[in-house]
Amino acid sequence: MRRNLFLLLACALFPLLAIAGPREIRVGLYDNPPKIFREADGRPAGILVDLLAPIAADAGWLLSYVPCTWKDCLAALRDGRIDLLPDVAHSELRAAEFDFHPTPALTSWSQIYRHPGRLIRNYLDLRDQRIAVLRDSVQAVFLRDLLANFRIPAQLVETDSVEQAFAAVQSGRADVAVASHYFGDRNAWRYRLEETPVLFQPARLHFAVAKGRNADLLQTIERRLVAWQAKPDSDYYRVLRDWGGAGPEPAPASRLLVGGRRLRRRLRAGAVRRHRPAPPGAAPDGFAAGRRGAFPRGVRQHLGRRFRA
Repeated sequence: MRRNLFLLLACALFPLLAIAGPREIRVGLYDNPPKIFREADGRPAGILVDLLAPIAADAGWLLSYVPCTWKDCLAALRDGRIDLLPDVAHSELRAAEFDFHPTPALTSWSQIYRHPGRLIRNYLDLRDQRIAVLRDSVQAVFLRDLLANFRIPAQLVETDSVEQAFAAVQSGRADVAVASHYFGDRNAWRYRLEETPVLFQPARLHFAVAKGRNADLLQTIERRLVAWQAKPDSDYYRVLRDWGGAGPEPAPASRLLVGGRRLRRRLRAGAVRRHRPAPPGAAPDGFAAGRRGAFPRGVRQHLGRRFRA
């Protein structure tokens, strides 16, 4: 009798399960190659797209990519119009409205790329320059803080995509552009831009969800990232190699620590060279060269304390 009842219930529920199908996950899709972008035919592509695909297949997710500008992607995630957004750099401000998995999907840093007619050796050379930067990005927030603290007069030219930032320099509407090294290394030559030695803001890049929602998505992604990054021959490092990234290394976050020390040395060297002639206690632009206090709060946080944490 019980067996017959079980069979009846199974027959009744099976059509409902079949109708339900895989779980649809709406994913924000903006253009920041090679991390994430749209191919010419509109298909999603990039490092993070290739990493998410096998995770979704194993979890039974149906990924539905939603094209948007970076600013609109953030608003859509915040409002619940998308469920997941790749390539989000963690910050205290963003942690207040989004949730992140602990292990970064990628590590990166930002770099300034210049028009061939501009000489940019350090932050102080940004004086009176027009700086093209992605709207509502962590780079834009960082630069505003840095320019204000260094008292460097410069104009931010905000754009809706990184491509537009590089195009602004190429067309003469800006003097320099800011991008992650992933984008800049692959695309600077296309826009006839040249890299500068000004590197800043090492970042841990994550998939993000709206605050308090879809925690199970982050848990699934976290488990796979931890397992992948522990194996040099995993799909994680294969994807990086396919996109021209570095060879397999078990702990990519450790490279960020080394990079942070290198960036601090470059920044301090640049500041000391520029301000060495100034008398003690009266360095130009409101700071004394060579001291820890010579760097504004944003620089110290991103290149100091946060690395050692």
